[in-house]
Amino acid sequence: STPRAAEPQRAASPVASPPRPSTPPTSAPPTSRPPLVRPTIPQISGWRCIHTLIGHGSWVTSVAMDEAASVLVSGSLDDTVKVWNPKQGNLLFNLTGHSRDVNAVVISPDGRTLLSAGDDCLIKAWYLPTGAPLRNLSGHSRDVNALAVSPDGRLLISGGEDRTIRLWSLANGAVVKVLPGVLSMIKAIAVSRDGRTFASGGLDNKVRIWSLQTGEQLRLLSGHVSAVNALAFHPDSLMLASGSRDKTVKIWNLKTSELLHNLADHTREVNTLAFSPDGKTLFSGSSDATVKLWDTTTGRLIDTLVGHADSVNAIALSGNGRYLVSGSSDNTVRLWQG
Repeated sequence: STPRAAEPQRAASPVASPPRPSTPPTSAPPTSRPPLVRPTIPQISGWRCIHTLIGHGSWVTSVAMDEAASVLVSGSLDDTVKVWNPKQGNLLFNLTGHSRDVNAVVISPDGRTLLSAGDDCLIKAWYLPTGAPLRNLSGHSRDVNALAVSPDGRLLISGGEDRTIRLWSLANGAVVKVLPGVLSMIKAIAVSRDGRTFASGGLDNKVRIWSLQTGEQLRLLSGHVSAVNALAFHPDSLMLASGSRDKTVKIWNLKTSELLHNLADHTREVNTLAFSPDGKTLFSGSSDATVKLWDTTTGRLIDTLVGHADSVNAIALSGNGRYLVSGSSDNTVRLWQG
């Protein structure tokens, strides 16, 4: 039978319950955060917050936006996935299939399929235009922390606390490959735009580069002194950025494994990264409650976006690079326009 579509929502419902007390161990209470700086809006670079989306009952852990910036998705420790209209700032669907924290969300390149993953060991596929559930992808034995979709939309890559990386067919949800040799929990996965490689990072402080076709490990990048929380490929697929609990962002040359830049302006751990579509700017979100913009050629800090009242856990950019979405431990999602 055809899955029943999620019930449409006219507006975000108010927060009904306080955040659950069990919060990730790497985050400190807001009172311990250093003072925020440069709270001017618009910022130096011209970015300004145009919407603050309220509705989640706990930390926002993950965000995604389709190419046209017509749909915005957020996942939360309140066990829900929410689908928003970013331009108007209203809630479209509230998806409630997960039984525990939602850690990752990603949208397929064609904008039709939404994937979400969480502490219930499940990956769920949804039909994004209606919010209807499609299927569950079962195989991980512990929390699933990271998702990425290949540029051709054929493969889903997942990683989690069971120390495995799994490749799935998006067409039917079947497991294509389980990669051996990962010795620590996976916290981040990213796939290159050319579709040839993907990267993983986790609690062993290393970044691994893999062949998407064969599953072979191609490179091992060492330099971080604490867990790797975030990864992002440059649009040319020749550079990779990694963000860590050690408060730094590193930009690597993937042909030589050379460290090109060590970006060290955040005052707390780096949780999320995204390159602009033209590759000139790298965005980083941190537990210091800021999003920073970096010049990828020089490594220079361009700007600091402030507004969130707690850790920035996830960011994503629209296909044209004009919109940035950020999700935070202050339970809100912010949409920025540049």
